[in-house]
Amino acid sequence: MEVRKYLEILRRRIWFLVQAVVVVAAVAGGVSGLRDPVYQATARILLQPDNPAEQLNPGQPVFRDPNRFMQAQIDIAESEAVARQAAESEILKNLAVDADEVDRKVSASAPQDSDVLRIIGADRTAAGARDLANAVAASYIENRRRSAVAGLERASADLEAKLTPLRDQLAELDGKIRAASAPTASGGESIDALRAARDATAVQYETLYARQQELAVNISLQRGGAEIIADADTPNEPSSPKPVRDAALGALVGLLVGAGLVMLKEQLDDRIRSVAGVEEALGVPILAELPFDPESAENPGQVAAIARPQGLLSEAVRSLRTSIQYLGVDQPVKVLVVTSAVPGEGKSIVAANLAAAYAQAGHRTLLVGADLRRPRLNDLFQVRPGIPGLVDALAPRRPEAGPDGISIDRLLIRPVRNLAFVHSGPTPPNPAELLGTRRMGELLDQLSAGADVVIIDTPPLLPVTDAAVIAARADGVILVLAMNESRRQEVQRAKAVIDGTPTRLLGAVVNKATRTSVPYYYAGYAQDTPVAGPAKMNGNGSAPRPNGARFPSRKATRKPAR
Repeated sequence: MEVRKYLEILRRRIWFLVQAVVVVAAVAGGVSGLRDPVYQATARILLQPDNPAEQLNPGQPVFRDPNRFMQAQIDIAESEAVARQAAESEILKNLAVDADEVDRKVSASAPQDSDVLRIIGADRTAAGARDLANAVAASYIENRRRSAVAGLERASADLEAKLTPLRDQLAELDGKIRAASAPTASGGESIDALRAARDATAVQYETLYARQQELAVNISLQRGGAEIIADADTPNEPSSPKPVRDAALGALVGLLVGAGLVMLKEQLDDRIRSVAGVEEALGVPILAELPFDPESAENPGQVAAIARPQGLLSEAVRSLRTSIQYLGVDQPVKVLVVTSAVPGEGKSIVAANLAAAYAQAGHRTLLVGADLRRPRLNDLFQVRPGIPGLVDALAPRRPEAGPDGISIDRLLIRPVRNLAFVHSGPTPPNPAELLGTRRMGELLDQLSAGADVVIIDTPPLLPVTDAAVIAARADGVILVLAMNESRRQEVQRAKAVIDGTPTRLLGAVVNKATRTSVPYYYAGYAQDTPVAGPAKMNGNGSAPRPNGARFPSRKATRKPAR
């Protein structure tokens, strides 16, 4: 579920991801293309860490840690001494570089578990990169040779220090032996003892002398335990920049950064993006998903269920009507309030289309425009000035209308068969107080007496209380949300307002849903019920009654619902 949720978030923000990838890739490729070309050349050196020529005692093997040894050689190759020697070599005479520049342009590395040291030179010219790598490689080998020779020479000097007293001792013993062998020699040391001492000293001397001669040979043959196995060649193309590679890496970075920003934005943005988000926020069933209808947006004076009864929005509204009818099996729903959390979520359009859908199914339907602040229904049904509305009935100012005010028949506008509409009337200064009066309850009872279904369009629940006042007089409330627009906190606060009234929240209607979330089978089925088109208004704003049919007035004998 979490993976699908993340994929849905990325799919919804796909254009942002595409923009991030394109922008970062373009910047990376552009910056890379503006950089100066850099060439690289590599010289390879084979190291011989266990070369017997480097050991003072070849018969005794020297045990080294290979990793530490290789790291030490890398440090030596990148040392200032090697760089200074390379800068003074004949190879770099034409480049005229100093030790610091050589140190910046040359690096050393070694593959894992390998005795090959790589010297990498980098320069703006191919020949310069080649010469830098070869010069440093030669200087490194010379540095190792000198270091090894210095060690052997110190060992030879130590042997010489031991051989000198042995020579003196041999000379002294030879003198004593000659003196003891003379005929006139007096009694003294035994000649045999002298000769034995002389032989022992001579053996010691010869051993040390032989070792010194071996060291002299090793010094003459010493190569430092390293040799170049591959000189650096002249590179054919620069190693950097590579705009295509850098653009590809930039695209990958842009994708990762874009995905991170999308997830961060998703966490900071509490707008509802899916049906699952609605159910999670409200804990109520989703009665229907109504798709965004571009034609309704372009024609604000049309009701889609009347103008385009076979359209996708009309089919979805009919599914909403069916859902409400199922909810009224145990508890009949006659008076229905349609509201939303905040303005702009399309609750008036939903109310108008739902009323038209009930009327098309043969139900005597009354639509009441109780949004006294922004009466959107007036535009949908093109109410002309001078027609009395809900405010006129609640606050009558015409003595000739009688003690009960304006008659019910004068309030009703009939756009289509089985549908009567009471518009809001002029904007009052105190809408909430006016809707909460006893007169409003009596008027609602009179209006609903002759109707099968009463649908009331109210103002949004936040921040005004008009909808909560009307909801207390209804059998149920429908909360309209706009996909990708409604915010979680706002709809939760709206639900809390409804929960504070005695009326139950029947469910939510997801408006302006994306086409991918709306079932396409809505569009393939026609409504069997005959559909009456828009009727021409009479002089008082009402439509002529087809076949003499009449919407019942307050004089109907049916017992009021409230």
